[in-house]
Amino acid sequence: MKSFSPIKIIFFSLVLLLGAANLAYASETDGTIITGGNAGFAWSDQTGWVNFGVTNGNIHITDSGSPAGEASMSGYAWNANYGWINMAPTSASTNVGVKVSAAGALSGYAWGSSLGWINFSGVSINSSGKFIGQATGSIVGTLTFDCANCDVRTDFRPANFRAATTPPSVSSGGGGGGGGGFFPPTVTGSGGQAVPARIEAYDVPMRLFPAQSGTLTQNLTDGKTIRVEVPSNVIATDELTIIASERPASVDVSVSTVVVLGEVLFNVVARDSAGNLIHTFLKPIQITLTIPNSLQGRSDLGVYYFDEGQGLWVKISDAVFSGNSAIFSVNHLTLFGIFSASDLPSFLQPFFSIPAPAIGPFPGTTPSLPAGQVGQASAGMAAGTEAVPEETGASPEETIPEALFDIRLFLDRASVARIVDLVARVTFESFGRVPASVEMTFSIIGGDGQELWKSVDTTTVQTEAVFVKRFLDANELAPGSYTLLLRTLYDSDSSAGRAGVKDVFEAQFSIAPEGASSYWIFWLALGLVAVAAIAFFAWLRKRQRETQI
Repeated sequence: MKSFSPIKIIFFSLVLLLGAANLAYASETDGTIITGGNAGFAWSDQTGWVNFGVTNGNIHITDSGSPAGEASMSGYAWNANYGWINMAPTSASTNVGVKVSAAGALSGYAWGSSLGWINFSGVSINSSGKFIGQATGSIVGTLTFDCANCDVRTDFRPANFRAATTPPSVSSGGGGGGGGGFFPPTVTGSGGQAVPARIEAYDVPMRLFPAQSGTLTQNLTDGKTIRVEVPSNVIATDELTIIASERPASVDVSVSTVVVLGEVLFNVVARDSAGNLIHTFLKPIQITLTIPNSLQGRSDLGVYYFDEGQGLWVKISDAVFSGNSAIFSVNHLTLFGIFSASDLPSFLQPFFSIPAPAIGPFPGTTPSLPAGQVGQASAGMAAGTEAVPEETGASPEETIPEALFDIRLFLDRASVARIVDLVARVTFESFGRVPASVEMTFSIIGGDGQELWKSVDTTTVQTEAVFVKRFLDANELAPGSYTLLLRTLYDSDSSAGRAGVKDVFEAQFSIAPEGASSYWIFWLALGLVAVAAIAFFAWLRKRQRETQI
């Protein structure tokens, strides 16, 4: 039998120990980015997909121990258009490098040689290890972790969210027994880990496992809020992310008897872990909508939800109005609004155009991901930063079309007092992955078909965008009806013999004299004053005659 020398035994022992250490490297206190499928990606509105789980990026989130509970990030994220992003660049500034507080809030700056500094103060890691919120930078724009197909997660847990590993400490008290430490109740999350039984989320999407309950409070503009209370086990399986937002909704009262209080619709949606919308639930979800207006004791109010299938607004009969809030329970999520009218039927035909949802990348589609593309370290890294690794591998099959897909024209109001008050919005939706220059020709057409004014604008669109057009330099128009004509042209290249794609859109609007009704009131009041003056002088003359007699 062959014997092993002490040196060999020590060598193999070290190999086994290092292997065991490597297997246990990813943990709640020293975590990595979870990868697979679409996992690992965030979306920049200026640069496209950013991969935090890229091969050779080696991002780690590790407890630093100072201050208590703080952790730091290291490694690199990857963007196919602009290259590597260093999460821990070297600099004399103490605010450089991304840090994670005990509560999960991120701070500090990452660095990209082609992107510059990226501020992560708007991002946090929740109790489930998911990145939520937005980072910002002058070149990267808004880097969001909350889009439909965004999913950056880690097995690291902020200090305040870690499962208890030791029993509560007990201190003795004279004659009075002991006092124990307190740990919040936990339930089982994905992978069998212990997570808090209840989640409180403020102004960020709320992610829940089936056994968790939670409350999302979303602050909106002008003091409006949405509060969503979700009980546990509202779905049988999978994770659930609740997202609340607002959509402006201004109704022309001259053509509708219904008013949208607060001029806003409340949008509440839920998505599963794959980004799919979830519309119905096993238990009711309580929603509280708050606006600055007083709602107490009014009989002309109703809360309605929009039924996409029927295309109708449906009244929620058991909504309760208290103070400036409307409280109700539903087993589905969609658009909600607080409407005011003298007669509030159970169903309302759409009495105004439903505003388009907030722009986000590739709604309802699976993105073509940039993982595996070749990246080179660019010159101009901050002084003292180390060389970045090179990303190699085959690019996956592209599934996003190259060309534009859908353009729409909207008017904020169909009736204005002056042309300078008119606001048009052009939305570009479900676009391709290649930036495209779009030429837009706006024309105002009179009732006789004559073109009264024209303006040409150009914008560059990648993925999705909104172009806002105002008419501050347009000629003043007389009261009457007009047509706004929009002609778009894109994908044209005379050198390549491409004529481009042309589209034409129309929107009707009218000019009504501002305060026209005031003129009638003025002349009526003037007439009444004249009649009163004539009557007064007639009475005065009569009194003078009586006095002379």
